[in-house]
Formats: sequence, structure tokens, C-alpha cells
Amino acid sequence: MIYWLPADGSAAPEVVLPRESRGFSPWSISPDAKVLLLSSGSSGSKILTSKIEWDSSGRPHLSPAEPLLNTQFTEMYPAVSPDGRWLAYASNETGSPEVYVHPFPGPGGRTQISIQGGVMPMWSAAAHEIFFRDPSQRIQVVEYSAVNGAFRAGKPRVWSDTRVLNLANLQNHDLASDGKRMAIIPAMFWANEKNSPTLTVLLNFPDELRRRLGESK
Repeated sequence: MIYWLPADGSAAPEVVLPRESRGFSPWSISPDAKVLLLSSGSSGSKILTSKIEWDSSGRPHLSPAEPLLNTQFTEMYPAVSPDGRWLAYASNETGSPEVYVHPFPGPGGRTQISIQGGVMPMWSAAAHEIFFRDPSQRIQVVEYSAVNGAFRAGKPRVWSDTRVLNLANLQNHDLASDGKRMAIIPAMFWANEKNSPTLTVLLNFPDELRRRLGESK
């Protein structure tokens, strides 16, 4: 089942997609917050969409999930471009996962972005760039242009030599809004337990910020 709760923890989690969504994984939301993109999560993964309607209290109501790309291949990691016109995803059409871009919600042809494998695409909100992870778990970036409905992508290049910890289908990296920084869990995190960096997660950040500001007065 798919649950929803406010990011500030002001309400308890609520079911927004019932039992028939079991096995689905919420992956991303369109920029206009009107479509939830999911992965079926099975060995034959498919990308699905669910329309979102928001009531006056800010609670989402989701329609039943429907397949987006009806192909015979495994498709996953959907991400919609900042302008809402393009979908980046990974498909095993060539035998191994590669990153593609397809008009959103369609129809239209697709453009291959990665060359020697890629997963988990991310769009920069600050530049015409798409980031993805290659088979060696490094982050690569591709510059693109989209003019008059035509999508064109440049050649991928390594953005960082730091390897991301591979947690299978779990995303453990995210791009900052400026498109220049990325938060990751590095592969070296568990390589040597004694020398591993420490990961600190701060909960209820607004409360903590108010507490610290109050102490500084």
C-alpha cells in the first residue's frame, strides 16, 4: 500500500493507494504535483502513473495506477523534467539497463541518454543536464536541448569519480537545487568499518533551528 503524510509530521500516515498497489514503489512526482510515478517493483518492472487531486486541506487523492509505457521490457526509475514535458527512465531493451528520455506523457519516440549502462536518472533544475549512475556506480552527466519538440542529448561524461554505495534499487543520492552538489552515500561507507564516515540524520529540523536560535539570544 502507498501511504502519505505531511513532511512536518503534523498528521499520521494515511493510505492513499490501497491493497491493489502492493508491490508498487512511489518513485517521483511531476513538477505540477498532479501525477505520481511508480515502479511495479517486480522482476518485470513497469512504470505506472496515478493522477493526484488535492483537497482543500492539502490531502492528496490518487486514482488507480495505470501503466505508462506498454512494452515487453523492464522499465524503472521514472523522473519527469522540470518543465513537465519529458520522462527519463531506465530500460533493459538492449539487454542491460540504459537511460532513455521519452515525451511525457507521450506519445513519441525515445532518445537514448547513456552509452554503456545507466540507472536512476535525475534532472537538474538549474541547467539542461541529466545525471545518472553508470555500472561502476559513478555519477555521469549529459547536457541536452529541447527545441520545437525535438530532444537532443550530448555525450555522457563522468561528473564525479566518487562511487556511490550500491543498494540495488534503493536510491541513496540526490541532487541539490543548484545542480552543482549532490548528497550521496559513498561506496567506501562500509568498506572499512573503523574508517567509515558518520552519517547524521537530523529530525524535526525547524524545531531544532528555533531551539538553537533561542539559545544564541
